[in-house]
Amino acid sequence: MDFRRGEPVLITSKSQWTAFVDGWRGFYRGEEAGHHVVHCWDEEMWKRFLIPHGELVHTPHAPGPSAVALAAAGYDFLSEPVQ
Repeated sequence: MDFRRGEPVLITSKSQWTAFVDGWRGFYRGEEAGHHVVHCWDEEMWKRFLIPHGELVHTPHAPGPSAVALAAAGYDFLSEPVQ
């Protein structure tokens, strides 16, 4: 499955290593070390996860702030998130 940078995704865990984030929604950020890089909003901060191939699906919505609020806060979907 192909993903574009900044696209909303849903983590669908199939292993014990990613079970704790099963069902989390976030933004696809690229590839690293043979895994998908996903940034997820968790209450007040961004978290970065390496997710194995086959454990992501496309979703129309991501969690946390709206895209408008993210842009106002300086989040650039083509760069790293605001810390």
